Amino acid sequence: MGRLGGIIVVVWLLPFRVIEAMVPDARMDFSMWVVGGLLVVVGATWTVIYNADLLLGGMTATLGRIRALTGVLRISAAYPLKTRLRTGMTLAMFTLVVFTLVVGTTTTSAFLSAFSHVDQFSGGFDVRAGTSSASPIDNMAAALRKAPGVDASKVTVVASQSYVPVDVRQAGVGAKFVAYPLRGLDDSYLRNTTYQLAGRASGYSSDRAVWDAVRTGSRLAVVDANIVPHRRNWSFGSVTELHQSPWHTTYLHHPYGSTLIGQTLNPFNGLAGIALLKVFSLVQTYNIMVIFSFVMSGLIQPKVSGSGTWPAITNYNQLGFIVQANSGLPFNIRANRDLNLDGVQDDRPIGIGRNAGRLGRYVTFDLRYVRFIPLGRVRPELFVEGKNIFNDVNVSGVNRVVAVDAAGNPTAPLVFPGTSGYPLQRSLQAGVKVSF
Repeated sequence: MGRLGGIIVVVWLLPFRVIEAMVPDARMDFSMWVVGGLLVVVGATWTVIYNADLLLGGMTATLGRIRALTGVLRISAAYPLKTRLRTGMTLAMFTLVVFTLVVGTTTTSAFLSAFSHVDQFSGGFDVRAGTSSASPIDNMAAALRKAPGVDASKVTVVASQSYVPVDVRQAGVGAKFVAYPLRGLDDSYLRNTTYQLAGRASGYSSDRAVWDAVRTGSRLAVVDANIVPHRRNWSFGSVTELHQSPWHTTYLHHPYGSTLIGQTLNPFNGLAGIALLKVFSLVQTYNIMVIFSFVMSGLIQPKVSGSGTWPAITNYNQLGFIVQANSGLPFNIRANRDLNLDGVQDDRPIGIGRNAGRLGRYVTFDLRYVRFIPLGRVRPELFVEGKNIFNDVNVSGVNRVVAVDAAGNPTAPLVFPGTSGYPLQRSLQAGVKVSF
């Protein structure tokens, strides 16, 4: 076991291209990084515990020559070697704590570093400025050359975009019009943008090909997930707008598509909400379908009398579950201006009441399985826990500030992107508990 632990540590400390050579489909991502770190912790613990006699023997032989330390070293070496299991679990516990601290620090630094990638987060542009429709700037490049204190020669690219709220709908399926922010991009922007796309239509080999096609074509557009049926509203949109099955979508793994049977509640809500969509909007229907909330938990521990194989297998098992579903909490929508000039920027836009916004619903399904192993006074327990088994998306916070004009009227459709709790991904963990 000590050799196996050493092999695990060596393999996972090698460059990841070695793993890719051994497993061609392996890809480095956050989950692979965490799993690799946990395996290093397990391997290091095995290596130390199963070679503790050698390590402690070497320490005793080296430092034991000091007469004042001889008794202390003998006692400190005898205790860990007598209870290897307890020593290993203690070492693993402290090692996992250190690993958790390192992961937290590294993850925070990685996210902060990611925001400095201009090509991914701002399309390759360093500065963004906005103008009012009352006093537009027709030629930004010329305005920069005339602006005092600005060296226009250091500005390599100047691009512009315009915005107008419109009503749009899916053509050819009789869908209803919905509000959507339409943005117009000039030739300079489309030539130089580095924004990457989550999906492309057939016939486009790269993101650059898409942007060039939009620049040269008059009937093309790039849209986001708010305008097409996506993970959150696919069941509603597929049935009522696209007249397609809510159990399958071609928006994933195009053109072959992907099944949505495992998507919690969405197919059911989509079918049950068809009647409500005749009266209410998509957002209202969605909120009505998830307005009921409950918490349900249970514990199953079978007991079979007698002796033999079946009672031995059935007994000493425990299965617990928790189902929690909450409707979205309300929140106040704030304007990005101090409308009443009181020095506090907490005013609501004109025509919007208190607690007019609402977060999305919160649904989780957790499981815990425990297998008890009766060994007299020592009672090991093997357990497996799963959080958010169905990997449902839950948003706990949003950006509730909206842009308004000087009079307090919203200048764009009210869209609140999630800022926290998104996504709370599925997590699985296994462990051993020993009572003695």
